[in-house]
Amino acid sequence: MQPFHAKLPVLLVLMLFLTSCAATHMVDSWHAPSQGKKYQKLLVSRVTQNRSNQQIYEDVVSAELKQRGVDAVPAHLYMKNGDTLAKRQALENAVRESGAEAILSIQTTGMEKRTNVQPGYMDNYPGYWYPSAFPYWDMYGYYGGAATFYEPPVVTTYNVATIQVHLFDTASGKLVWAATFESTEPGNAVSVSKDLAGDIIDSLSRDGML
Repeated sequence: MQPFHAKLPVLLVLMLFLTSCAATHMVDSWHAPSQGKKYQKLLVSRVTQNRSNQQIYEDVVSAELKQRGVDAVPAHLYMKNGDTLAKRQALENAVRESGAEAILSIQTTGMEKRTNVQPGYMDNYPGYWYPSAFPYWDMYGYYGGAATFYEPPVVTTYNVATIQVHLFDTASGKLVWAATFESTEPGNAVSVSKDLAGDIIDSLSRDGML
């Protein structure tokens, strides 16, 4: 069995990999096979009953899109209190007033708890390390000793939100692009919406829609 200090580089690489993973990522995407239109202006809509959450998502995603050269506007700017884009008249008014060529709709469709188990392990270390017993012993001897120690398993439970994003062409009303995302920090609206915006732009650009 390898001494503990020999495993340190591997553990450090693993820690760096885990911390570098985005909390929100795209699972899959789809676009209409015959789609060849590039959109110049998007109306960003967050479908939720939580007004403050809606405004955060729409404002952040719109701002991120604008920074990447995409003209985007939040849907809440074109709706009265109590109106939602689920209402046909509110939808038509928002499209007409904004001049949007497409609606980018964002909706959380599910939430589940997941559990991650990091297995425990045993390794070597000296059973007796006191200077009075081993006056010439040093740290290299400590980490290269023959006794064993045990690290118990680490169990982590966390929430994962499923987020659906759809792009509808306002002229035809048809769905032209869709994507599924997962987020491990659904309560952080600003962070999630920024991550969403980056992946949405990359995917729409690859599919020739921006």
